[in-house]
Amino acid sequence: MPVFSDNVGVTKVVERSGHKPGQNLAWGAYDIAYIAYDNAGNAATCTFKVTVLFEFCPPLPDPLGGYQSCRDWGAG
Repeated sequence: MPVFSDNVGVTKVVERSGHKPGQNLAWGAYDIAYIAYDNAGNAATCTFKVTVLFEFCPPLPDPLGGYQSCRDWGAG
């Protein structure tokens, strides 16, 4: 979450893109936007993009004297 400051005091910060701090995001690109309001009725906006990449891991060799298994899993 961005930090806003103002000489007359910030009264409210609103997240406008539907994503909350700490929320799990699936792979993809997300535009994040916050709006801060001060005591004088002014507003300032902070916007940024978060990109979650998907990377495939290389196949691992079987452990000595053992075997491996794999499970599929989903985003989120």
